[in-house]
Amino acid sequence: MKKLLKSMEKFYKVAIIIADLVIINLSYIVAFLIKFSGSLPEYNFVSYVRAIPFITIAALIYFDAFGMLKFYRRTAYETVSSILVMVFMLGVTTTSITYFLQGFSFPRSVLIMSPMLQAIFLSTWKVFLLKMRSKLLDVRNAMIIGDISSNCVSIEKIKAVAGADNVRVKYIFDPHEEDE
Repeated sequence: MKKLLKSMEKFYKVAIIIADLVIINLSYIVAFLIKFSGSLPEYNFVSYVRAIPFITIAALIYFDAFGMLKFYRRTAYETVSSILVMVFMLGVTTTSITYFLQGFSFPRSVLIMSPMLQAIFLSTWKVFLLKMRSKLLDVRNAMIIGDISSNCVSIEKIKAVAGADNVRVKYIFDPHEEDE
């Protein structure tokens, strides 16, 4: 599994970017559905459809500017805080885009609701990806202090719990201990 993921790393990154952009746009649709009780009125929705390419490009720029394209090097807290700032900036940009495109039929409540939905959906998605990546790919280091022969059971327990492929065990032992 580990080798398969590493070989498909570029596809993995592109797939995540596409999923992020889909989440951004789906949050607007969900906001419309919430606002209009499950229906998408054509008059209001057309403004969003005209703005989709610009919102998507802005989102991609903000993903890069806020380091969300390489989010896996961050902690969950850093990722969520970056998402919150990015979503706020995207909300301001989306408002500007809709007014620039003369989309005055774009409901303000959707403009307010969608960044909140984006923050929830993107944070959940990114933290899930962080946890999965950590579980599948991260190598964990363990240090055993003492002589190797008496710690064999400990070493096996560590490898069993963390996964044998994901653990690098280092040993520290006193070479003079056997002489005494």
